[in-house]
Amino acid sequence: MKAYRLYDLLVSTVRARVVGEVFKEGEPTVFFFWHRNLFPLPYIFRDSPIKVMVSPSRDGRRIGELVQRKGLGVIWSSQYKSPLKGVMGVVRAVREGWNVAITPDGPRGPALHFKENTLLLARRLGVRMVFVGVAFSSAYVLPSWDFFRVPMPFSSVAVLAKEAYPETPEEAAELLKRLDHQAFNYLEI
Repeated sequence: MKAYRLYDLLVSTVRARVVGEVFKEGEPTVFFFWHRNLFPLPYIFRDSPIKVMVSPSRDGRRIGELVQRKGLGVIWSSQYKSPLKGVMGVVRAVREGWNVAITPDGPRGPALHFKENTLLLARRLGVRMVFVGVAFSSAYVLPSWDFFRVPMPFSSVAVLAKEAYPETPEEAAELLKRLDHQAFNYLEI
């Protein structure tokens, strides 16, 4: 409980700017962003019609609870134990009109490597795809597999959303990397 209060306290000090068309009425969307950029997003997009794909691991359960506390939905998925459950959860969510958020390099990496099945799933669903770049004016970088970033108090975060339909996971990865760099142009420093 205390960790969630600390999260709220920290992110409430962060200035966030979202650039680009995030939602389109009546068009379910699959959002892609790197795992390292996750920290501020549940707060920035709180109470939005988004279900986030989350691992049922111990750390994932904490993230899932935080996501739910921010008014977002969760799709529990383990790429190792029950990958089909996650796929079915995404299909069901999209059919129900939800948007879905996926970290294509999570939950264990390798960092900044776009998993092929993630892109394949979105393409087969025939839904709108939006790639999300995130930039931080200043952040703590944790010594984790993905170099997870936590914004410093009173810093700013820019979120850059771009609709795109890359053909390969390599193209998708390059797009996300470019968007992270381009998002720096929108920071309120």
